[in-house]
Parts: sequence; structure tokens; C-alpha cells
Amino acid sequence: KSGLLPNSTLVQSFESKFSKQRGKQTQIVNLEIDNFPQITSPDDIKSELNKVSSELKVVKEKQSVQEIIHEFPNLIGSSFVMQQLKKEIMQKAKTPFNTMILGATGTGKEIVARELFERSDRKDGPYKIINLGSKDSSIIESELFGHVKGAFTGAEKDRPGYFRSVDGGTLFIDEIGDLPLDIQTKLLRTLEYGDIMPVGSDDVYQVNVRVIG
Repeated sequence: KSGLLPNSTLVQSFESKFSKQRGKQTQIVNLEIDNFPQITSPDDIKSELNKVSSELKVVKEKQSVQEIIHEFPNLIGSSFVMQQLKKEIMQKAKTPFNTMILGATGTGKEIVARELFERSDRKDGPYKIINLGSKDSSIIESELFGHVKGAFTGAEKDRPGYFRSVDGGTLFIDEIGDLPLDIQTKLLRTLEYGDIMPVGSDDVYQVNVRVIG
């Protein structure tokens, strides 16, 4: 009746002197008792625990999805791909590394860059968004790295450039792959060593800028 031994019957045996009196050697014990304790087998317990564990996992996953959706009001969507994107943003944001965002024009790279910045340790620092892909190489170099007075026609005063103006912060260079190759070469050195040289100057400046492209 406990359930520990299914389809079983409890049988009581008698000593020989009692069996002669009763006219039988054994007797089936009636276990029809109210509130008889139920005993669960180890396999049943394990099965029930696995079931509860699976249900709890599903609940936690749903809760995690809702929390992520709430954390990113500017990123619409709750599909598996969007969930993975939001989780990756939360993971990458706290790292000091430069980050590349891949995606076609109009897919929201600027929004992702903003989310990375606002969750980073640099969130209280400067943040600028620039798109230099369609400009002349000399203009791009001046805007990124700055120039000194007289470096070229029209350079009437020193200009610090984007890197020095956001030192300690984050710079999002939209469509970074469209930059001229000579600028990409100079940009690579800045990313590797953190130094820049303004146009027309021999001075090298150290900057601490996280670049998102």
C-alpha cells in the first residue's frame, strides 16, 4: 500500500502451534487504513526532482527574457536573435576593448553603440558619433587626429581632433570600413598604442579612447 513495492501483498505467518489452531499457516494482512503513509521510491523521487528542476529552469528563462527586454527599451524585439544581441551587449559593455559592430546600413548599429557606451565604465565620460566615410582623406585625418595652426591652407588655429576631445571616453566611428586605407593605417596605430600625431606636428599625444566601429 505504501507504493514502494507495487502489486505486492503483505502476508503474515504463524508459529506452528497457532497455525494448527487457525487451520492455516499464513494470513493476508489488511492494510486498508486511513492516512497510511505513502513511501516514494528513489527513482520516483529522482523523476519528480528532474521535473521540478525543468519547470524551474523554464520559469527562470522566461524571467531572464523579461528582464532583458525591460533593460533595453530602445532595442525592440524579443526573438532569440535579439535576446542574444542584448546579452552580448551586457557582456561586452563592461570590457575595455574596442568593439566592431557588423550590420547593413539602417540596422541600428548606432543604437547598439549607444547601449554599449551607457553600460560601460566610461558612461560618465565624453561620447561622440562621427561618420567620415564620404570626406576627403586630408579632412578625415584632421578631424580625427587634429592639426596645428598653419598645417595647411585654412588651418588658422590649432584643432585637437576627435580623439583628444573624447580622451577618457568613447568614439563611435560609423561606417568605419569606408575610411581611406591611409587613414585606416594611422587609425590602427592609435588603436594599438593609443598615440596620435596631429597634422603638421611632430608631437605625439597619448589618448585613452574606446573606439566602436
